Amino acid sequence: MKTAIQYSILAALAAFGISAAQAAPLKDAKITRIINDVKTAGEGKAPRRATLDEAVLPGNSVRTGIDSRTELLFSDQTITRLGANSHFTFNEGTRELSLSKGVILLQVPKGLGGAKIQTAAVTAAITGTTILFEIGPKFIKLFVIEGKCFLTPKGGNWLSRKPVSAGEGVLMEIGATKVPKPFIVNLSVLVNTSHLLTGKWGAKLDEKFIAQAIAAQLRRYFGESNIGLNATGKRPSFLADIPPQGVLILPTKPVTQPATQPVTQPVAPPVPPKPTTPPNPEKPPVQGPGTSNEG
Repeated sequence: MKTAIQYSILAALAAFGISAAQAAPLKDAKITRIINDVKTAGEGKAPRRATLDEAVLPGNSVRTGIDSRTELLFSDQTITRLGANSHFTFNEGTRELSLSKGVILLQVPKGLGGAKIQTAAVTAAITGTTILFEIGPKFIKLFVIEGKCFLTPKGGNWLSRKPVSAGEGVLMEIGATKVPKPFIVNLSVLVNTSHLLTGKWGAKLDEKFIAQAIAAQLRRYFGESNIGLNATGKRPSFLADIPPQGVLILPTKPVTQPATQPVTQPVAPPVPPKPTTPPNPEKPPVQGPGTSNEG
């Protein structure tokens, strides 16, 4: 006999499947930004240099070279940005993207049914979400900027699927059968330093939910008083002072209650020295035996 919890789980999975099935597939995309070496290739054709506003059809691949980046805007306003040394395709009639290597920024608008990133190691399923995802020779790396992502190892089922929420990241070895516990990502620094989130791009990200995720994280880890920019328009100093190579993991624990000052015993003030009586200039000093006032 199925319990109420089992029915709830099955209902949620069914709703997720219906939502994904009803979502319109990704039909085509156009290239809206090219930085350095970017190539496209049709199925069975040799790669050629990409051009701005070029249409990328299902099954076509997009590749970037060293120190190169590109952006694709789908007709449903899904934004895909590729970092250096990346190889990307998307599958016809689905909302599935394939990343064989490199790094991708993916933002799917709310209410469109989400999308999946397929790799040789894991499947990353998202709804209305913004993520950074990287696959290298030995590892995969995921940062969820806003929304939620579900990671499933290749060959795993829904029981092995792990949710990763906004402000969390995962570093996972290729071939691992279990998704490790997520760590905390410093969203404010990540958003202000990543090449795929800063600089000039052809399509504008929806920053509303990104800003909400950053504000929620700042409230949780630093308290209300630290939220916002200072008078110069820069990030608060407690974030700006963190070096770029160490920005991702927050070193502090969530703020659960106002900090209290330690109780200390009062210290008695020092006792001033007893004042001495200054000599009276009108009264001559007393002469002792054998002394004289004359030199």
